[in-house]
Amino acid sequence: MSDLTSPADLRRSMNLSIISGATGTLWAIVCAPQAIFNVFMRNHLGATSSQLGLLVGILSFASILQLPSILIYRRLGRRKPFWIITSTIHRLNGPVLAMVAFTVARGGDKAQGILIVFVAMIASWVITNLSSSGWWNWMADLVPIGVRARFFGRRSAVSQVVNIAAFFLTAVALDTAIGDRLFVVYGMVFLIGGIGGVVDILLHTLIPEPPAPVSAESTRQAEVSPSKSFFAPLTDRNFLRFSLITGLVLFSINVSAPFFAPYITSSESIGAPNTWLGIMFVISQTIWIAVASGWGTVMDRFGRKPVVMIGLLFVLSWVGYLVLTPSNYFIVLPIIAMIGGVFAPAFWDGINQLMLSLTKEENRLTYIAWYSTIIGTVSASGSVVGGWLDDTLRGQTLAFLGMHLNGFQVVVITSMILVALSLLALSRVHEGSAKAVGYVFSRVTNPGIFRTLLNIGVLARTDSSERVAKTLRSIDSSSDDLAIEQVILFNRSNCCQSRLQDITVTVFDASDVEVFNSFTALGDYINPGNTLGSPASIPLDIAALNSGNPVVGQKIVVSRHAYDTT
Repeated sequence: MSDLTSPADLRRSMNLSIISGATGTLWAIVCAPQAIFNVFMRNHLGATSSQLGLLVGILSFASILQLPSILIYRRLGRRKPFWIITSTIHRLNGPVLAMVAFTVARGGDKAQGILIVFVAMIASWVITNLSSSGWWNWMADLVPIGVRARFFGRRSAVSQVVNIAAFFLTAVALDTAIGDRLFVVYGMVFLIGGIGGVVDILLHTLIPEPPAPVSAESTRQAEVSPSKSFFAPLTDRNFLRFSLITGLVLFSINVSAPFFAPYITSSESIGAPNTWLGIMFVISQTIWIAVASGWGTVMDRFGRKPVVMIGLLFVLSWVGYLVLTPSNYFIVLPIIAMIGGVFAPAFWDGINQLMLSLTKEENRLTYIAWYSTIIGTVSASGSVVGGWLDDTLRGQTLAFLGMHLNGFQVVVITSMILVALSLLALSRVHEGSAKAVGYVFSRVTNPGIFRTLLNIGVLARTDSSERVAKTLRSIDSSSDDLAIEQVILFNRSNCCQSRLQDITVTVFDASDVEVFNSFTALGDYINPGNTLGSPASIPLDIAALNSGNPVVGQKIVVSRHAYDTT
């Protein structure tokens, strides 16, 4: 966080960003290549799966323009003005999509509509890729790393509330439209989405832009060799490995993901009403809201990489598509949505946080631009391959492990196998002191520990004792136990700081039996004789002192003793 940004300004800016994310959601759910847009293109405008896959691939490949953005931002010096101008133009693709829908509703040519959509979407993505890395760099400089994952988790959760309402209402509205009125409804939806997208960008005019941190070393390197700074991410083996592997993960996902919604709603396959897309969205995003902040806390405490790897388990929900039929979709689709809602936020929120944690602060914008370029170009052909496979295998039935699968289900299996291989590759990425994925998985699958992590935000603030007590009781209503991994002792700020010495932390269970004693574990008091010099805080890693495991108890006692000088 910049010295020019006060805590009050930071809170205001973070709140504005959360609001802008909510309005931008109105644009993203209809004007980006997601479920509603994909169904519009594939099932109503009449585009083939190959055409839809090609469009998604081109939009992804446009990320190569992130590289010129490095030079643009270096010349401009500031990020905010250029990003706001280009992003506003980017969001104007909404009115263009609305125009196509209204034109088709009046009897316009669908093939010409497909061409206009191609041109508008590609132009929009070309423009935004010239500036989008500036937003990530701007937010990374604004929000301190210690709260960054939780902030993005809250931002994501609020956006999902809007997502739920807007997506469901849109799906229901589309189902109620008859004949050419369907395209009128699509036109209204695209128009509202475009307006929401522009409001998102304009709200950013109220958020300050801290000066980018520049070290003396980075300045010297830029003066001596600008090209060395430009290509620095390519010489960072761990960052390059992470970017390539992330690109492979997205390639694997894109082989099938763009075609789920058209498959579910097409009369040639499952034939479910659009409302079922809304129901799935309500289920998955409600769960997303409930767990997003918890995943953010897990990332802050254990590292981003293990959470991202666990989050990729959302792909297991795709097994549902292998048994999905027109007669059971009302059972299978909710199950797919529930599994995805639990794990997907860990991956989608975590992957960007992991990227930011692997960048070099003084050269972050360059790192972000190269990251976007690499993952975009590597993943671009995934949707192209998936679309080609879907068109090629359409109408065919294949035998696999005793099952009879249609062409699209073969596409899904192919995608899942590729994701599994990408997950193995992701394990080779290094992230500082991040815990092992097995260690983190054992924690988040323990109900008591996970409830502790979900509520840790309340426990970390200076809330009323009544609220803290209520939160502690809610963590595990059956046993009231807490999974305690760390205790942080905070010093007074107004006087008597030297009193934070000769401390013992003791944990007791429900029967008041001592289950942990810091003096026994350390062989001494905490800060004996004030050897730490009246620190502002003292962290005590209880898990590390307990063979890497949290201590389970109900009561924590902090006591101070006179230091024995004899």
